[in-house]
Amino acid sequence: MFYFIGGKMKTKKGIWTACLFALAMSKCWAVNFLVAPAGAAYTSIQTAVNAANAGDTIWVKPGTYNENVVFPRSGSAAAGYITLLGESGAILDGTGKGQLGISILNKNYIRVIGMEVQNFKSTDTPIGISVEGTSSNLEIRNNIVHQIENANGNAHGIAFYGTGATPITNILVDGNVIRNCLLGQSESMVFNGNVTSFSVSNNIVHDNDNIGIDFIGFEGTGPVGSDQARNGVCVNNTVYNISSFTNPTYGGDRSADGIYVDGGLNITIEKNNVYNCDIGIELASEHNGKNTQNITVRNNFVSGSYQANIMAGGYAANRGNSVNIVIVNNTTYQGLGGELALQFNCTNITIQNNIFYGKAGQDYLQEWGNNNNGIVAGNNLYFGESTTSPGAWADASAHYINPKLVATPGNLRLTATSPAINAGLNLGNDGSGNPLSGTQDIDNQARVANGAIDIGAYEYVILLPVELLNFRVSSIDRQSVLLTWQTASEINNDHFEIERCSDPKSNHWQWLGSVVGKGYSATLQHYTFQDEAPAVSNYYRLKQVDVDGQYHYSTWLMVVLHADQPQLNPYPNPVTSTAQIDAYSPSEGTVHVIVYDLLGEIIQEEYKSLYNGMNHVSLDLSHLVPGVYLIQWINGAAAMTCKVWKTQ
Repeated sequence: MFYFIGGKMKTKKGIWTACLFALAMSKCWAVNFLVAPAGAAYTSIQTAVNAANAGDTIWVKPGTYNENVVFPRSGSAAAGYITLLGESGAILDGTGKGQLGISILNKNYIRVIGMEVQNFKSTDTPIGISVEGTSSNLEIRNNIVHQIENANGNAHGIAFYGTGATPITNILVDGNVIRNCLLGQSESMVFNGNVTSFSVSNNIVHDNDNIGIDFIGFEGTGPVGSDQARNGVCVNNTVYNISSFTNPTYGGDRSADGIYVDGGLNITIEKNNVYNCDIGIELASEHNGKNTQNITVRNNFVSGSYQANIMAGGYAANRGNSVNIVIVNNTTYQGLGGELALQFNCTNITIQNNIFYGKAGQDYLQEWGNNNNGIVAGNNLYFGESTTSPGAWADASAHYINPKLVATPGNLRLTATSPAINAGLNLGNDGSGNPLSGTQDIDNQARVANGAIDIGAYEYVILLPVELLNFRVSSIDRQSVLLTWQTASEINNDHFEIERCSDPKSNHWQWLGSVVGKGYSATLQHYTFQDEAPAVSNYYRLKQVDVDGQYHYSTWLMVVLHADQPQLNPYPNPVTSTAQIDAYSPSEGTVHVIVYDLLGEIIQEEYKSLYNGMNHVSLDLSHLVPGVYLIQWINGAAAMTCKVWKTQ
């Protein structure tokens, strides 16, 4: 791999030789192209993208780049993805640039990670990140998209339009934020037409004036017979403050969904938190004679919707159908128009094991249209309105009792005395042999605890307070400091604050930043934070802050950056397969080696035996995709960290 940083040679012959050498070698090894506003070989993202081939990474440093980005070529299964990787603060700004921010048209094996995309505004259809045609094997991860605007027409934050005979397929859309967009008649995030095999996960979509996440079919986007988004999951997303009330194309109508399936097929919507939207989750078809079909909605929190929290069916008799819809183990809270409403043309709707916490004056289950057949409601818990009837459909095993939630509407989990605990039905398996209620609850805990399942989206377990493990600090090549820690369990954990001082006796601690906690977790969680501007002597501590504002401090740890400090020096660096590390140990023992990516995610960890004296340790990195990684070496209480460049 070659890491271009804009160095100069003194002769034309030297420049020419270097260019020929780089060109020849780029066919064999992946390349990192560094983009920065100044001081790098590339000051334009597009210029670097134009130079990139399969397996290459375009690494964008912090700064504002006023341009559009189009991928001119694909990566490949053999050589790897082309990756556009933005550091925090890498901003693609569309001021004066028109329609598309990042465009992927008929391209495969592309990753877009960590970019902030803003201010794309147009009277056409501005899109922050656009995928169109027959693209496949794509990852859109950890990007922030905002101020994408066409108030009177159409706009999207992130859009997939499958227009070709070959579908857009094998898609991961994870960890993105889409906010503060003016979308006209379109959606914050959309999958439209010939699109299949997708995972939409861990995204946060909020404060936009039209639909949050939408899976669409039958609009004529794709070819007949394949014109519908299908075979995917929508999981662990948070969608809130989605409303068309101020959208000028809607004239004050409030009809924007948090999550919407309009003509989709074989889609699971689970473990999402949707609140304060015009409609929470809707499963419908806007096209006469066309179906939204085989949709499962489970283990979601849905609350505070202007209309109903969960809806299904066409909005008029001459619209489409909702067929084979499973709505199980959700917890809903006080939709202004009811907890669940069926409109027109619904067939085979299963409604079981849900908590419907209603609003006075509104039936829990409502029928707003007709031609609805095969509606089965069973073993739901109802509270807040009637104590004798669910509404439009009977529920022979209904529970009319206070579910005793933690704190409505903000926390819809069960308390220890909730009657919903262990009161759920075992709903068996779906047609593919998987549990109909899913394998995990909304907090990613086991859906079945002690042989029983709870009613609602949350499975009650006894959680310990936040238990901090393995808090460590280590220098990275004597230039920055990496903080790592773990939690064994968490309850009500809002976030961690990172503080630093030069002398703990002074108690003058400086706030450096914060890391969002997992909230509720019964599994091991990993956290990282990097201090890019440390002093020579540094003391660090963590401030763990609960949801209610209470906080606790960790013990402080010290790290000193000085010229004779021991360093990790893996070689070769760059590395294609196996990195070698030579390290001295004063005694026999074990070293814990952790490999992180630049987003702080643990990619690999293992333990190596050490002998008294000099040790030669091998670390297999052959399975990693090309890019920059951090290796942390933990020997007892001591820790060291270094960077390594992995090539193809």
